[in-house]
Amino acid sequence: MNLFRTTVAAVALTASLVAANAAAAYERWVNIHNVGDIAIVAVQISDIGRNDWGPDILRGDIPVGYYNEVDPPTTRGYCRFDIRLTYDDGSTSDIYDVNLCEAVDLVTDGYSYDLYTI
Repeated sequence: MNLFRTTVAAVALTASLVAANAAAAYERWVNIHNVGDIAIVAVQISDIGRNDWGPDILRGDIPVGYYNEVDPPTTRGYCRFDIRLTYDDGSTSDIYDVNLCEAVDLVTDGYSYDLYTI
């Protein structure tokens, strides 16, 4: 009976390690497309386990009609992130629970957004 318990524990540990490695292997960048009327001047991305937005990770800005690829500075193994976009007029858009392991394009006009996945 002891051998059975040891085998079950080993199988469970192996399965959890494989799942953790699979999540760690994902790319978490996203292209943010600005189709609105005003430039995006800041992007903050934090995993859903954090209570703050973290730093602005946008280099420069995203003018109307352009896009920029952004990558969270730290992932801590998470796939799901909250995103805050700040516009040139000071307004913000908060987009919650985005799966960056699947999403590759976020298209926004400042009022609404669409996510496109792989």
